[in-house]
Amino acid sequence: MHGSWLRKQSGQAVVLVAVAVVVLTAILALALDGGGIYLDRREVQNAADSAALAGAELLMTVPPSYPSIHNQAIGNLVKNLPGTTIAGTVCSATCPNQAMIGPLGGNGVGTINLGAGYFAQLWVTNSYTYMVAVWHTHHVAVAPVHGFQSTITLQARAVAQNANLPYAVVVLQDKPAYAQWHDLNITGSTSVLALQGGGPGARGGVFSNANIDPGNGIPAITFSPAGNAGDLWAVNETSGDQTLLNAAGRVTGQQTGGSLPRAASHLDFPSYPEPSPPAASFNGVPANTPTRSTCKPRGRRSCFPVSTRCRRVGSVCRGRCVP
Repeated sequence: MHGSWLRKQSGQAVVLVAVAVVVLTAILALALDGGGIYLDRREVQNAADSAALAGAELLMTVPPSYPSIHNQAIGNLVKNLPGTTIAGTVCSATCPNQAMIGPLGGNGVGTINLGAGYFAQLWVTNSYTYMVAVWHTHHVAVAPVHGFQSTITLQARAVAQNANLPYAVVVLQDKPAYAQWHDLNITGSTSVLALQGGGPGARGGVFSNANIDPGNGIPAITFSPAGNAGDLWAVNETSGDQTLLNAAGRVTGQQTGGSLPRAASHLDFPSYPEPSPPAASFNGVPANTPTRSTCKPRGRRSCFPVSTRCRRVGSVCRGRCVP
Protein backbone atom coordinates (compact mmCIF):
# COMPACT_ATOMS: atom_id res chain seq x y z
CA MET A 1 0.00 0.00 0.00
CA HIS A 2 2.87 2.34 0.79
CA GLY A 3 4.40 1.67 -2.63
CA SER A 4 1.05 2.42 -4.31
CA TRP A 5 0.88 5.81 -2.52
CA LEU A 6 4.39 6.69 -3.65
CA ARG A 7 3.54 5.87 -7.25
CA LYS A 8 0.58 8.29 -7.07
CA GLN A 9 2.89 11.15 -5.95
CA SER A 10 5.41 10.69 -8.75
CA GLY A 11 5.79 13.69 -11.12
CA GLN A 12 4.74 16.40 -8.64
CA ALA A 13 8.26 17.74 -8.43
CA VAL A 14 8.24 18.43 -12.17
CA VAL A 15 5.12 20.59 -11.81
CA LEU A 16 6.55 22.50 -8.87
CA VAL A 17 9.84 23.10 -10.63
CA ALA A 18 8.02 24.32 -13.77
CA VAL A 19 5.96 26.80 -11.74
CA ALA A 20 9.09 27.94 -9.89
CA VAL A 21 10.94 28.50 -13.18
CA VAL A 22 8.13 30.71 -14.48
CA VAL A 23 8.13 32.76 -11.28
CA LEU A 24 11.92 33.04 -11.21
CA THR A 25 12.14 34.14 -14.85
CA ALA A 26 9.47 36.77 -14.16
CA ILE A 27 11.56 38.10 -11.28
CA LEU A 28 14.63 37.98 -13.51
CA ALA A 29 12.79 39.94 -16.22
CA LEU A 30 11.76 42.55 -13.69
CA ALA A 31 15.32 42.90 -12.43
CA LEU A 32 17.20 42.84 -15.75
CA ASP A 33 14.73 44.34 -18.22
CA GLY A 34 13.15 46.71 -15.70
CA GLY A 35 16.54 48.00 -14.57
CA GLY A 36 17.71 48.42 -18.16
CA ILE A 37 14.55 50.31 -19.10
CA TYR A 38 14.94 52.64 -16.12
CA LEU A 39 18.58 53.43 -16.89
CA ASP A 40 17.86 53.95 -20.60
CA ARG A 41 14.89 56.20 -19.85
CA ARG A 42 17.03 58.28 -17.51
CA GLU A 43 19.75 58.63 -20.15
CA VAL A 44 17.27 59.71 -22.82
CA GLN A 45 15.66 62.26 -20.47
CA ASN A 46 19.03 63.75 -19.52
CA ALA A 47 19.96 64.11 -23.19
CA ALA A 48 16.64 65.79 -24.00
CA ASP A 49 17.01 68.21 -21.06
CA SER A 50 20.51 69.19 -22.13
CA ALA A 51 19.50 69.69 -25.78
CA ALA A 52 16.47 71.83 -24.85
CA LEU A 53 18.63 74.12 -22.73
CA ALA A 54 21.21 74.37 -25.53
CA GLY A 55 18.59 75.35 -28.08
CA ALA A 56 16.80 77.81 -25.77
CA GLU A 57 20.08 79.66 -25.25
CA LEU A 58 19.76 81.13 -28.77
CA LEU A 59 16.03 81.89 -28.72
CA MET A 60 16.51 85.59 -28.06
CA THR A 61 18.77 86.24 -31.04
CA VAL A 62 17.15 89.04 -33.02
CA PRO A 63 15.88 88.03 -35.48
CA PRO A 64 15.85 84.37 -34.39
CA SER A 65 17.83 81.90 -36.48
CA TYR A 66 16.07 78.54 -36.54
CA PRO A 67 19.06 76.75 -38.12
CA SER A 68 21.41 78.02 -35.41
CA ILE A 69 18.99 77.05 -32.63
CA HIS A 70 18.42 73.54 -33.99
CA ASN A 71 22.10 72.99 -34.86
CA GLN A 72 23.14 73.76 -31.30
CA ALA A 73 20.41 71.55 -29.83
CA ILE A 74 20.98 68.51 -32.05
CA GLY A 75 24.76 68.79 -31.69
CA ASN A 76 24.34 68.61 -27.94
CA LEU A 77 21.88 65.74 -28.29
CA VAL A 78 24.18 63.40 -30.23
CA LYS A 79 26.98 64.02 -27.72
CA ASN A 80 24.82 62.52 -24.98
CA LEU A 81 23.29 59.57 -26.86
CA PRO A 82 25.69 56.68 -27.63
CA GLY A 83 26.02 55.62 -31.25
CA THR A 84 24.09 58.58 -32.70
CA THR A 85 25.05 60.91 -35.56
CA ILE A 86 23.48 63.71 -37.59
CA ALA A 87 24.83 62.22 -40.84
CA GLY A 88 21.96 61.46 -43.19
CA THR A 89 19.45 63.60 -41.28
CA VAL A 90 17.90 66.93 -42.29
CA CYS A 91 20.64 68.53 -40.18
CA SER A 92 23.57 66.73 -41.84
CA ALA A 93 24.86 70.00 -43.30
CA THR A 94 22.75 72.49 -41.37
CA CYS A 95 19.27 72.29 -39.95
CA PRO A 96 16.47 73.76 -42.08
CA ASN A 97 15.08 77.23 -41.43
CA GLN A 98 11.87 75.96 -39.84
CA ALA A 99 10.43 76.36 -36.36
CA MET A 100 9.78 72.61 -36.10
CA ILE A 101 11.82 69.80 -37.62
CA GLY A 102 11.27 66.06 -37.35
CA PRO A 103 7.44 66.00 -37.41
CA LEU A 104 5.75 62.95 -35.97
CA GLY A 105 5.41 59.96 -38.29
CA GLY A 106 2.48 57.61 -38.55
CA ASN A 107 3.72 55.69 -35.51
CA GLY A 108 3.73 58.82 -33.35
CA VAL A 109 7.54 59.00 -33.27
CA GLY A 110 9.72 61.91 -34.44
CA THR A 111 11.27 61.51 -37.87
CA ILE A 112 14.86 62.68 -37.25
CA ASN A 113 16.67 59.31 -37.29
CA LEU A 114 19.88 59.68 -35.27
CA GLY A 115 20.79 56.00 -35.54
CA ALA A 116 21.16 53.34 -32.83
CA GLY A 117 17.38 53.32 -32.42
CA TYR A 118 17.11 57.03 -31.47
CA PHE A 119 14.63 59.45 -33.07
CA ALA A 120 14.01 63.12 -32.30
CA GLN A 121 11.79 66.12 -32.87
CA LEU A 122 12.97 69.73 -32.31
CA TRP A 123 10.51 72.59 -32.04
CA VAL A 124 10.57 76.35 -31.34
CA THR A 125 7.04 76.36 -29.91
CA ASN A 126 6.95 80.14 -29.42
CA SER A 127 9.32 83.08 -29.17
CA TYR A 128 10.71 82.10 -25.76
CA THR A 129 10.12 78.31 -25.50
CA TYR A 130 12.04 75.41 -27.05
CA MET A 131 11.05 71.74 -26.95
CA VAL A 132 13.03 68.57 -27.60
CA ALA A 133 11.42 65.12 -27.79
CA VAL A 134 13.49 61.93 -28.05
CA TRP A 135 12.39 58.34 -28.66
CA HIS A 136 14.54 55.21 -28.26
CA THR A 137 13.83 51.62 -29.28
CA HIS A 138 14.99 49.64 -26.25
CA HIS A 139 15.65 45.89 -26.60
CA VAL A 140 14.67 43.64 -23.71
CA ALA A 141 16.25 40.24 -23.00
CA VAL A 142 14.06 38.16 -20.71
CA ALA A 143 10.52 39.45 -21.33
CA PRO A 144 10.14 37.64 -24.71
CA VAL A 145 10.44 34.33 -22.81
CA HIS A 146 7.01 35.11 -21.35
CA GLY A 147 5.56 36.07 -24.72
CA PHE A 148 6.13 39.82 -24.50
CA GLN A 149 7.55 41.86 -27.39
CA SER A 150 11.31 42.07 -27.70
CA THR A 151 11.46 45.90 -27.89
CA ILE A 152 9.84 48.82 -26.11
CA THR A 153 9.80 52.46 -27.26
CA LEU A 154 10.89 54.93 -24.60
CA GLN A 155 10.09 58.64 -24.88
CA ALA A 156 11.45 61.72 -23.13
CA ARG A 157 10.33 65.31 -23.59
CA ALA A 158 12.00 68.49 -22.36
CA VAL A 159 10.90 72.14 -22.54
CA ALA A 160 13.17 75.11 -21.82
CA GLN A 161 12.43 78.83 -21.77
CA ASN A 162 14.61 81.87 -22.28
CA ALA A 163 13.44 85.27 -21.08
CA ASN A 164 16.77 87.01 -21.60
CA LEU A 165 15.23 89.73 -23.75
CA PRO A 166 17.81 92.04 -25.39
CA TYR A 167 15.58 95.08 -25.01
CA ALA A 168 15.22 98.01 -22.63
CA VAL A 169 11.57 98.59 -23.53
CA VAL A 170 9.21 95.79 -24.57
CA VAL A 171 5.67 96.54 -25.75
CA LEU A 172 3.62 93.36 -26.20
CA GLN A 173 0.16 94.80 -26.86
CA ASP A 174 -1.04 93.52 -30.23
CA LYS A 175 -4.76 92.80 -29.97
CA PRO A 176 -5.92 91.78 -32.47
CA ALA A 177 -2.72 89.90 -33.19
CA TYR A 178 -0.31 91.54 -35.62
CA ALA A 179 -2.37 94.72 -35.92
CA GLN A 180 -0.44 97.91 -36.72
CA TRP A 181 -1.01 99.69 -33.41
CA HIS A 182 1.18 102.64 -32.48
CA ASP A 183 2.49 100.70 -29.47
CA LEU A 184 5.20 103.31 -28.93
CA ASN A 185 4.11 106.81 -29.88
CA ILE A 186 6.33 109.83 -29.25
CA THR A 187 4.33 113.06 -29.56
CA GLY A 188 5.45 116.64 -29.69
CA SER A 189 8.29 118.21 -31.66
CA THR A 190 10.51 118.41 -28.57
CA SER A 191 9.83 114.96 -27.07
CA VAL A 192 12.86 112.68 -27.01
CA LEU A 193 13.23 109.05 -25.88
CA ALA A 194 16.80 108.67 -24.62
CA LEU A 195 18.14 105.13 -24.16
CA GLN A 196 21.41 104.89 -22.31
CA GLY A 197 23.60 101.90 -21.60
CA GLY A 198 26.18 100.01 -23.58
CA GLY A 199 29.10 97.84 -22.67
CA PRO A 200 29.33 94.03 -22.42
CA GLY A 201 26.02 92.38 -21.60
CA ALA A 202 24.05 95.61 -21.89
CA ARG A 203 20.41 95.50 -22.91
CA GLY A 204 19.14 98.41 -24.94
CA GLY A 205 16.65 99.40 -27.55
CA VAL A 206 12.92 99.10 -28.03
CA PHE A 207 10.82 96.15 -29.17
CA SER A 208 7.23 96.47 -30.37
CA ASN A 209 4.87 93.62 -31.25
CA ALA A 210 3.24 96.07 -33.63
CA ASN A 211 4.46 99.53 -34.68
CA ILE A 212 6.77 102.38 -33.52
CA ASP A 213 5.69 105.97 -34.24
CA PRO A 214 8.58 108.39 -33.55
CA GLY A 215 6.60 111.59 -34.08
CA ASN A 216 8.17 114.65 -35.68
CA GLY A 217 10.95 115.52 -33.23
CA ILE A 218 14.58 115.87 -34.36
CA PRO A 219 15.89 113.75 -32.75
CA ALA A 220 12.95 111.71 -31.49
CA ILE A 221 14.94 108.70 -30.26
CA THR A 222 18.58 108.76 -29.26
CA PHE A 223 20.99 106.09 -28.02
CA SER A 224 23.89 106.87 -25.72
CA PRO A 225 26.69 105.94 -26.01
CA ALA A 226 26.21 106.02 -29.75
CA GLY A 227 26.67 102.72 -31.53
CA ASN A 228 26.65 100.64 -28.36
CA ALA A 229 23.30 101.08 -26.65
CA GLY A 230 20.74 99.21 -28.69
CA ASP A 231 18.41 99.29 -31.68
CA LEU A 232 14.74 99.47 -32.61
CA TRP A 233 12.71 96.35 -33.50
CA ALA A 234 9.10 96.13 -34.71
CA VAL A 235 7.01 93.23 -35.94
CA ASN A 236 4.55 95.13 -38.14
CA GLU A 237 5.78 98.66 -38.91
CA THR A 238 3.62 100.83 -41.15
CA SER A 239 5.25 102.34 -44.21
CA GLY A 240 4.45 105.86 -42.99
CA ASP A 241 6.09 105.39 -39.60
CA GLN A 242 9.03 103.62 -41.22
CA THR A 243 9.57 106.71 -43.37
CA LEU A 244 9.49 108.88 -40.23
CA LEU A 245 11.98 106.64 -38.42
CA ASN A 246 14.45 106.84 -41.29
CA ALA A 247 14.22 110.60 -41.76
CA ALA A 248 17.54 112.38 -41.29
CA GLY A 249 18.33 112.93 -37.60
CA ARG A 250 15.12 111.30 -36.33
CA VAL A 251 16.95 108.42 -34.63
CA THR A 252 20.57 108.86 -33.58
CA GLY A 253 23.20 106.51 -32.20
CA GLN A 254 21.58 103.16 -32.97
CA GLN A 255 23.89 100.17 -32.75
CA THR A 256 23.17 98.67 -36.17
CA GLY A 257 23.18 100.71 -39.36
CA GLY A 258 20.63 100.40 -42.12
CA SER A 259 16.89 100.82 -42.37
CA LEU A 260 14.81 101.08 -39.19
CA PRO A 261 13.19 99.32 -37.47
CA ARG A 262 15.02 96.01 -37.52
CA ALA A 263 12.90 92.98 -38.44
CA ALA A 264 11.60 91.17 -35.35
CA SER A 265 9.59 88.06 -34.65
CA HIS A 266 6.40 88.12 -32.63
CA LEU A 267 6.73 87.77 -28.84
CA ASP A 268 3.89 85.82 -27.26
CA PHE A 269 2.27 86.92 -24.05
CA PRO A 270 3.81 84.89 -21.18
CA SER A 271 0.35 84.01 -19.82
CA TYR A 272 1.50 84.26 -16.24
CA PRO A 273 -1.23 83.17 -13.80
CA GLU A 274 -2.80 86.25 -12.24
CA PRO A 275 -3.55 85.92 -8.54
CA SER A 276 -7.16 86.52 -7.57
CA PRO A 277 -7.72 89.83 -5.75
CA PRO A 278 -8.11 89.54 -1.99
CA ALA A 279 -11.65 89.58 -0.72
CA ALA A 280 -12.71 93.06 0.41
CA SER A 281 -13.56 93.24 4.08
CA PHE A 282 -14.68 95.97 6.48
CA ASN A 283 -14.80 95.54 10.19
CA GLY A 284 -17.08 98.50 10.82
CA VAL A 285 -20.84 98.54 11.21
CA PRO A 286 -23.63 100.69 9.74
CA ALA A 287 -24.34 103.94 11.51
CA ASN A 288 -27.79 102.81 12.63
CA THR A 289 -26.46 99.75 14.44
CA PRO A 290 -26.39 99.99 18.25
CA THR A 291 -22.81 100.63 19.28
CA ARG A 292 -20.75 102.54 21.77
CA SER A 293 -19.14 104.65 19.03
CA THR A 294 -22.16 106.07 17.19
CA CYS A 295 -23.09 108.50 19.97
CA LYS A 296 -20.69 111.42 20.09
CA PRO A 297 -19.83 113.40 23.22
CA ARG A 298 -20.88 117.06 23.36
CA GLY A 299 -19.46 118.86 26.30
CA ARG A 300 -18.78 117.18 29.61
CA ARG A 301 -22.27 116.19 30.67
CA SER A 302 -24.26 115.19 27.54
CA CYS A 303 -24.13 113.10 24.38
CA PHE A 304 -25.28 113.97 20.86
CA PRO A 305 -27.90 113.62 19.54
CA VAL A 306 -29.99 114.01 22.65
CA SER A 307 -32.21 110.95 22.98
CA THR A 308 -33.29 108.46 25.56
CA ARG A 309 -31.39 105.93 23.48
CA CYS A 310 -28.25 108.03 23.36
CA ARG A 311 -27.02 108.42 26.90
CA ARG A 312 -23.86 108.93 28.82
CA VAL A 313 -22.60 106.18 31.11
CA GLY A 314 -19.66 107.47 33.07
CA SER A 315 -17.26 109.00 30.51
CA VAL A 316 -18.57 106.90 27.57
CA CYS A 317 -21.54 107.53 25.25
CA ARG A 318 -23.71 104.51 24.66
CA GLY A 319 -26.72 103.81 22.47
CA ARG A 320 -27.90 104.85 19.01
CA CYS A 321 -27.77 108.15 17.20
CA VAL A 322 -31.36 107.78 16.02
CA PRO A 323 -33.56 110.25 17.95
